[in-house]
This record gives sequence, C-alpha cells and structure tokens, in this order.
Amino acid sequence: MSARSHNVIDTTENCRYCLMCRHLCPVENVTNNEVFSPHGWAQLVASERRGLISWDETSVASLYACADCGNCESHCVTDQPLPNAIAAVRVKLVEEGLAPAAVEQVARKLRTSSNLYNARKPVPASEKAEYGLFVGDEADHFTPAVVDAVLRLLDATGTAPVLIGRGRNDGVIPGGLGLKSEAQALATENLKEIEFCGIKKLLVLSPGA
Repeated sequence: MSARSHNVIDTTENCRYCLMCRHLCPVENVTNNEVFSPHGWAQLVASERRGLISWDETSVASLYACADCGNCESHCVTDQPLPNAIAAVRVKLVEEGLAPAAVEQVARKLRTSSNLYNARKPVPASEKAEYGLFVGDEADHFTPAVVDAVLRLLDATGTAPVLIGRGRNDGVIPGGLGLKSEAQALATENLKEIEFCGIKKLLVLSPGA
C-alpha cells in the first residue's frame, strides 16, 4: 500500500503552502476569501491535526465550503488528491457528529429513497442485456427527456441498453460530503443491479457518473 493510499489526509501537508491551483478554485474566485481556497482548506486541516484549532461550527462550515469540483487535483502538476483528503476529513466529522445539519438531511433522504430529489424509490431493472445505461437520480428527476434522446441515439446504432440505477444516486455527492456508509450502500446497489442484468458494457450520461 502506498503512502498516498495509506492516509490520504496527509495530502494536506503538501498542499497547505502551495498556491499553484488557487486561481482555479471557483469558490475562492467567487468569495475572494483565501480561507476558501485549496491551500486554505489544507491549512485548516493541517492546523486542526496539530492541535492549533478545533472543529467548531465556523471551521466545519469553512471545510464544507469546498465544492468538491476537482479542479485543484485536475491541474496539479504533482497529482495531489486534495479533494479525497477533504472528503476523508468530512467522514471523520460525520462520524463524530460534527457535520452541518444539511449533511444529515442529505443522509436521511438517501437512506429513505436512495435519491436526493423525491420520495420515489428507484425503478429496478429486470431485463438481461449486454449494454446498460446508468441514469441516476438527477437525470431521472430533472431531465428525463435527455434519457429518451440518448435511447433514440443508441437505438439508431442498434444498441438497446437496460436502464441501470434509474432514480438511484451514484454515490458521488454523499461520498464528497463524508457520508461514507451511504455512498457505499448506493454503489453496492448499483453494482448488484449491473451484475443481475448481466451488463458487460455500461454507458453513463456524465463524467461524474
């Protein structure tokens, strides 16, 4: 196991005094607040680990200001996984009951209906097929017409996919919020559905999915 995978939070030690990706952070660009920047969040975590600050409402809110967009890592010349480090710290905050109330609201929604937008349960796939199309909860709720259009395009190529994860979150948002168990549960359900349908090739609607 590499040092990077052993404790990803150690990434903050490499990022806390580095300004190379600062100009790419949308949160810092909007707020013009140095605290809300990649190196600001890294310094925040590093300071807490040294006992210089403690997690309170203000410091926790500052850490959760990170949008988990991935711009910092995408443009890092040394590939520092800072978003993963921040997510790992958020996992600890959730476990210690220190996360913002909104995070628990997200967790309750996911535990109840496996999606973020309504109380409707996911529609399970039952057909067998070589191809699957992962829909998720966002497209199912907001842009079902996009799913229909993609299906028409695939039909023109002679591809008839099974709809996978229809109305079920992909786990990316809860994972970034520190909701580890919820993210793992969603991923497990999606993988079970793929396996049950015998999917060999899975298509997705977005890079995030």
